Amino acid sequence: MWLRAADHDCRRYVSASNVLAGTVALERVARKLVLIGSSAAGLGDIHATPIAPALPGVEVHAQLLEAIIARAELSRPSAAQLWEWLATLAVGVMLVIAVALVGPRWSLAVVALMVGACFAGAAYGLAGADLLLDPTLPALAVNAVYGALVYGRYVREGRGCREMRRAFTRYVSPDLVNEMVAHPERIRLGGEQRVMTFLFCDVRGFTGVAERFKDDPAGLTRLINRFLTPMTEAVLRHRGTVDKYIGDSIMAFWNAPLADPEHAAHACKTALGMFHSLAVLNAALRREAGTDAAAPEAYRLAQRYRLGVGLERNPEKAIELFRREAEQGFANAQYRLGKAYRDGVGVDPDPAEAARWFRAAAEQGYGKAQRALGMRYWRDEGVTVDPVEALKWLTLATYQGISAADDSRRALIKELSQSAYIMGEQRARMWHPQHVGRTALRLEMGIGINSGACTVGNMGSDQRFDYSVLGDSVNLAARLESQSRNYGVGVILSDDTCALAAGFATLPLDLIAVQGKREAVRVHALIGDHDVAQRESFRELAARHEAMLTAYFAQNWTAAYELLAACRAAARARGPLRDLLPVHRPLSRGSARPRLVRRVRGTRQVARQA
Repeated sequence: MWLRAADHDCRRYVSASNVLAGTVALERVARKLVLIGSSAAGLGDIHATPIAPALPGVEVHAQLLEAIIARAELSRPSAAQLWEWLATLAVGVMLVIAVALVGPRWSLAVVALMVGACFAGAAYGLAGADLLLDPTLPALAVNAVYGALVYGRYVREGRGCREMRRAFTRYVSPDLVNEMVAHPERIRLGGEQRVMTFLFCDVRGFTGVAERFKDDPAGLTRLINRFLTPMTEAVLRHRGTVDKYIGDSIMAFWNAPLADPEHAAHACKTALGMFHSLAVLNAALRREAGTDAAAPEAYRLAQRYRLGVGLERNPEKAIELFRREAEQGFANAQYRLGKAYRDGVGVDPDPAEAARWFRAAAEQGYGKAQRALGMRYWRDEGVTVDPVEALKWLTLATYQGISAADDSRRALIKELSQSAYIMGEQRARMWHPQHVGRTALRLEMGIGINSGACTVGNMGSDQRFDYSVLGDSVNLAARLESQSRNYGVGVILSDDTCALAAGFATLPLDLIAVQGKREAVRVHALIGDHDVAQRESFRELAARHEAMLTAYFAQNWTAAYELLAACRAAARARGPLRDLLPVHRPLSRGSARPRLVRRVRGTRQVARQA
C-alpha cells in the first residue's frame, strides 16, 4: 500500500517508565492498539520518510495501522506510469514547438509554466482524490528538452556565424560583418535584384611595371600586395564589398549584402581615399629608392655649387656631381646636365649631348625635359628635325601642366598637316615612362564607377560559387575604368552615380557610346569631396568648363578652344586644382573642326550635335 506519511507526533507516545510506575491513565490505552518499540537512535530503528528525515520505526508502523483503520491510504492506479510518460511526451512536444515559434528567451517562461503545472496537478490529485502521481519525470523532461534545444540552437548559430564570418571577412569590413551576424534576417544570399554602385580600379601601364620585375617575380608580388592592401582598406572603410581581385585590378560594390542608402557616395569617398593611399605608397617607393621629393645629397650639393649657395660657385664641380647622379638614373640630374650642355655652363656646349640627357629624363616622365626635347626636335638642335616627334613630347609636357610647352605646342600645330597632327597625338597617347637605374617606381591607376540595377547573390557552379554581381551596369563600370586614361582623369563617374552622389566636386566630360550599347552615356570626372565642391575656385572653374563644353558640343571650335585655354590657366593657378589640367587637354587643332566620332580602344566617343 501507499502510505500517506505524517510528521513525528509526540502525542502518540506513552513513556515506558510511566507505564512501569503505574502513572498512565487506563482510558489512555483502553480499547486501542498499542505498539511497543524504542525511539533510541542507538538501537538502529530510525527511518526516513517523505515527511520526516528521522522517524522511529514503531511510529511508522503506527501510521500504517492508522491508515488501514481509517481507510486513508493513497492510491496509485496501474495506468499512472503511462499517464506520466504521456505527460512527459506532451510537454516535450509543446516545448519544441514553443522554442521554434517564440525562441529560447520566451520559451523559458513556457518551461516554468509547464513545470509548475506538473507539480500543481500532482498536488491537486493528492489533496482531492488521494491519487499519487509523480511530477518529477515530466518536470525533468521539460528541463532536459529545453536545455538540449537551446544548446543545439547555440551550436547551429555559432557554426552559422563562423561560416558567415569566414565567407565575408575577406570582402566586407569587420563592422559590417558584425552587423550581418547581429541581424542575419537582413541578408539574402540568393540572387535578387538591387540598385547598387560598382567600382573598378586598375593599375595603368602594368605591363611596363611587370617588365621591371621580370627577374624578380616575388618582388612584383610584394608590390601588388602593397598596392592592393590599402585599396582594400579604403573599400572596407566605406562599407564596401570586395568582389574579386583580377591581377592588379579590384572590383568592389556597395548596397549588398546589407542595404546602404548612400552607396554611391560611399563609392566616391572610396575612390578619393584610394588616390590618397596611392600617393602615400608612391612616396614610400620614392624613399625606398632614394629618390624622394627631396633630391639626393649629391644633387643638393651640386645645386649649391651651381648657384654658389653656402659654397664658392664652382660649375665644374656641379657638373661632376650632376653627372654622377644622372648616370644612376635620376631624372632631375639628367635634366640639369642637359641644360648645362645646352647653355655651356661648366662644360663646352654640345647640342647632341644635351639632347641625349634631355631624352633620358623625358623618357622617365620629367615634364621640363619633355618640353626641352620637343623644342629640339622642332628646331633641329642636336637631333634630326621631326615635327611629329616634337608634337609628341610637347603634348606630354602640356599634360603635366608646363605652360610654355602648351604655347609651343599650339604654335607647332599651326605648321602641321592633319595626318602629322594625328600621328603626333597617337604617339603621345601610346607613350609610357621608362624607368632606369635607381629611379623610383611610380604607380598610376584609373577608376570607373557606375550605379544601376543588377543581380546580386551566390553565383557559380555546383562545385564552387562566390557572392558576386551580374548585370549591364557592372559591365559599364568596367568600361568607364578603361576610359579614365583616355580622358586624363583618375576617376570617371556615370551620370547615374553622379546624380546619386550629389555634392561631390565633379566635372562633366563627354558622351560616350560603349561597345555593345546603343545609347550614349554621359560621364563625369570626380575631382574631390564636398569641401572641394564648396571652394570658390572650383565653382569658377566648373562654370568655365561647362561653357567650354557647351561651345564644343555646339561646334563653336574657336570659342571652345579659347575657353579651354582659360580652364587650363584657372586650374594651373589654383594649387590643388592643378590635378585638373589633364582634363583640359586640347580638343581641337587650331581652327580645324575635330572629328565628332572617333574610335579609341574599342569605344566610340560621341560629341552631341547642336
